[in-house]
Amino acid sequence: MEPVTFQAPPGYSVRCFFYSKNMQENKPKLSLTDWLAIERTRLANERTFLAYFRTALALLAGGVTIVRLDAFQDVRWLGYAFLVLAPLVFLVGLWRLFSVKRRVEGRFYVGKEK
Repeated sequence: MEPVTFQAPPGYSVRCFFYSKNMQENKPKLSLTDWLAIERTRLANERTFLAYFRTALALLAGGVTIVRLDAFQDVRWLGYAFLVLAPLVFLVGLWRLFSVKRRVEGRFYVGKEK
């Protein structure tokens, strides 16, 4: 039984390393399962970046709060530590977003046609 193949929606192009058995066609075909797996991976990558962003924002807000309030004079060092960690967490999230994106698009590309 031959697997079900999937053509990208109109306006999208698909480039992959998996070609159909009918090699007369030059258009690569990707199974629906594989295409959906790629889309799930891309969405999970974006959700993970948003989690890093949210964590960096919380660290930044917490750091500013601890540094600015007089009630936290004893732990002001913790506020400064949060202020240093916030951009680092954000940069790690950006690095991870683009590295995973590059790995996924290095094998498959499903994107808008120009």
